[in-house]
Parts: sequence; C-alpha cells; structure tokens
Amino acid sequence: MMAQRSLLMPLLAIVISACATSESGVAPEGDPSIRPSASSAGLAALSDGPLDPATCEGVLAGPPGTHTLAVQSLTETVQDGDQIDTMCAALFDTSFPGDPFLAVALIKFESDEPATARYELLKTAFLTQDYAISEVNVAAEGRLDQLSALIDDDGIGRTTVARQNSWLVTVSIGPTVDESLWTTDDVQVIAASIISRAQT
Repeated sequence: MMAQRSLLMPLLAIVISACATSESGVAPEGDPSIRPSASSAGLAALSDGPLDPATCEGVLAGPPGTHTLAVQSLTETVQDGDQIDTMCAALFDTSFPGDPFLAVALIKFESDEPATARYELLKTAFLTQDYAISEVNVAAEGRLDQLSALIDDDGIGRTTVARQNSWLVTVSIGPTVDESLWTTDDVQVIAASIISRAQT
C-alpha cells in the first residue's frame, strides 16, 4: 500500500504544497534532441492502455515479479487555491523497506500557469537542497519541460519532474540510483510517456 513508503511523503508534500509564483524561462541545459534509451525494466513499466488521471489506473504497466502495484487518488488532499483538477499516485513496491521502488505522482492543473508554477517550485526545492540537477526547458516550444534531480538521500535515488501544458508528473526511484531496478533514462522515458498519454 502507499503507506508503506512513508519516505515518499516529504516528496509528495512538495508536490502537493501551495504553488509559488514564478515564470519559466531558465536557459535549457542539455540537448532535447538526444532521446534516452530505456532498459528492459523501464520498457516493462510503460503502459499503453487507458490512463485515469483521477486514480492513476493505467499509469504504469504490470510491476516486476517481486513487486506489487498500488494506485491512489490524492485529489481529496488538494487545498483551496491549489488550482488542481485531479491528482493521483502509483507505486511499484515490495513489503520490505529498502527494496527498490518506482513512484509516480500525476497532477492535472486547471491551466498551464499553476502547472508552470509548481514545476518551478519543485526546481527551487531541489536547488535549495543542493541536489545535482539537469534540465531541458522547452515547453514554450510545445515540447516537454523536464527536470531531473539526483538525490540519493533518505531512501530516494532520483526524481524527474516533467511538465507540458497543464499536466505535471514526478517519477522517483530508490532507495538509491545504484540500487534501483530502473535507470535514470527509464525515469525520463516513463515521465514523458505518462505526460503524452495523459494529454490524449
């Protein structure tokens, strides 16, 4: 169940917390034309069926044999003023603390502006913690803003935040990058796939 991963609550709290007002416009880092390659575990996580943004049903495909898939609506946790239509989470997890996991939080905002503000809030939070980050900032060109933070602390290895239009998704792996079943490229591919499917 989602409660098994109490270590993800601080991350979800950042996602859920009130938006900071800021504007996108950071210079791009990296080359958006370079597409990451997913591992077999990453490809297996990709779903191609219907996606329900209210419950996260269909956000991920079947989990690895040692894991279970849990999905949960988080819309009821939204506060007045958050400008969120729906929010949900999905988790590949085992019953053993310290085992590899993959966690997704998907948010549909009322418009592009609060989605951009939440993206910038998450980036500020990562920078404040001095995490190593990389970013491709091209949503203004009709593509995907994507921010990746190497955390490797408190049971979280890496988190990627992707935003396009009014949609935002975070994908996290752990307990560390080296101990995860999923790679950095997997996280980016999964995030991009979810955003693309959510908008169809």
